[in-house]
Amino acid sequence: MDYEVIDIFSPDWLSEFRRKRCDGYMLRPPVATALWRNTYLKRLWLIRDELEGRCVPTLDSILYYESKILMADRFKLAKLPHPKTDVFFRFRDAWKHVSTTSLPKIVKTDGGSAGLGVRLITSRTALRLYLIRSFMTNYVARGFHSICDLRKFLGTFFASWRVFFRTDMQYFIKPEISQGCFIIQDAVEIATEWRIVVIGKSFFGHQKLSGKNRLHSGSGCVGWVAPPFELLDQVKVWCEALNLNAMTFDIFEDAQGDYYVNEMQAVMGAYAPSQMYINDIPGRYVYAEGGWTFEEGEFCRHSCNVLRVEVLIEHLQHSQG
Repeated sequence: MDYEVIDIFSPDWLSEFRRKRCDGYMLRPPVATALWRNTYLKRLWLIRDELEGRCVPTLDSILYYESKILMADRFKLAKLPHPKTDVFFRFRDAWKHVSTTSLPKIVKTDGGSAGLGVRLITSRTALRLYLIRSFMTNYVARGFHSICDLRKFLGTFFASWRVFFRTDMQYFIKPEISQGCFIIQDAVEIATEWRIVVIGKSFFGHQKLSGKNRLHSGSGCVGWVAPPFELLDQVKVWCEALNLNAMTFDIFEDAQGDYYVNEMQAVMGAYAPSQMYINDIPGRYVYAEGGWTFEEGEFCRHSCNVLRVEVLIEHLQHSQG
């Protein structure tokens, strides 16, 4: 396939977009800083009429990418089952809430991947201290309760230097800390957490296991267990209702077998050649003739981008008749 790369951070990004007019577009939002992510989204919004219906992922699905605030709003608007999440921008309202809310609770920063910024709090005093730091200092407690937490923070810090030198000293990313907001979530008694990856007709699933900090997010621990068909059925319904062509779902399953969406990310760091192994066999599920069929193969090479290209081509061919 012939392709062009459009640098949306170039001073001439709009002229570049006009000059390299393409049939379709693959979107890759940056996650390094909130400024970059917001600029990317706002510039896409300016050219949305020329992108709508011709891009993977969809424009709507990246609006809440790596933003836990907007993600919580999206869950509520779409009426998806999710752990109750409250977002406060006023200290007084947040203080009143933490004084009466039940424990334990999960607190989060708006950005931050691989579980960085996610903390389980079981003490009301610790919850109030976290709230104070969120609003009244320039530092939000990251909660280094384990070597794993510290390692993730150091990895983020040194990543800034790697980007700086890899881009010929163009960028130096300063790790960001959410401030001026307070995100608090009910702690669900999790029996299992599932990661379900959907790209076009391809469905993948595996378990996310908890780490030493008792959290599943960012643990890096994977259980290669076949996802239940009823979960795949539910995710398929969500994708059709929300018009999603590429999405990753992190889903809690409680002891009663109920499912709760914890996160939805349009782009993920897929480094393994497959996102699902059943009896050590890599493959995917495809819905056909009223049921799920397992197809063997390593479909996630090149960070799943081959699948994304296929989805884009199929969509463009369909739209052209």
